[in-house]
Amino acid sequence: MITLAEILALNMPLDDHGAIADALSQGRTKVVNKEIGDGAISLALGNPAGPLFMLQLEGVANTPVVAEMTPDQIAQIAICRQAWRSINRVGFDVGNQGVRDGIDLMVGSLLTQAQADAIKALAVVADPVSILDVASTIERG
Repeated sequence: MITLAEILALNMPLDDHGAIADALSQGRTKVVNKEIGDGAISLALGNPAGPLFMLQLEGVANTPVVAEMTPDQIAQIAICRQAWRSINRVGFDVGNQGVRDGIDLMVGSLLTQAQADAIKALAVVADPVSILDVASTIERG
């Protein structure tokens, strides 16, 4: 939702709804639900980083849990197992906040920050402001 203050801050003629909508739409994005599989991840990370990440993820996912492990190590394995199962079903929803948080937990061990951002970016889409939204906001005052 846009506000009248956002519109007024543009210092544009209030009757040019199209130009206002275009200006407000610049760089505006939102996160949407998007279920992906290994192909999308590999493409997002490129070669050889994508397939290498998938290989490392599979390795961690298949690591046996032993009594000597710390809770953090067990949590890492559990997160990787869930991610691996979801990716293999093409059900890894990179728009879900819990999944996005899990991806962030892989930074430093399996992913760089840039790689995590590239995977999460798969669920980011443009969020344009419509002319109707502009007109309605101006009308409401």
